[in-house]
Amino acid sequence: MLGETAYHGALGGAFAALSETGAYNAYIDRPAMRALAGDIAGLRVLDVGCGPGHDAAALAERGATVLGVDGSADLLEHARVRTGGALETLREPRAVPELEAVDAGSYERLDRNPSLLAALLRRP
Repeated sequence: MLGETAYHGALGGAFAALSETGAYNAYIDRPAMRALAGDIAGLRVLDVGCGPGHDAAALAERGATVLGVDGSADLLEHARVRTGGALETLREPRAVPELEAVDAGSYERLDRNPSLLAALLRRP
């Protein structure tokens, strides 16, 4: 497993719903990510800790091919639905593909998975 997470089952659905309308997500987190991403059209982007797919959907709308990684199969399913099935997903990545950009919205938890962190750090 990609690390311990509490967002399984009903709690995953509750988190997905709350993150849809939460003030922090709507007014700080998502606008900041969109501003920092710049021109990503045509790029392959890894969304680490993609959760229910808010960032993944926004990145895909801007022309990126997005690979979402999350420890919760339930949240990955929410992300697939949110992106209309366009999101590629990994639950237990062992080999991270070639990427042009990384959205590590949950970077504070990367230290719980040393092999994933090492793979990301090897990337240019």
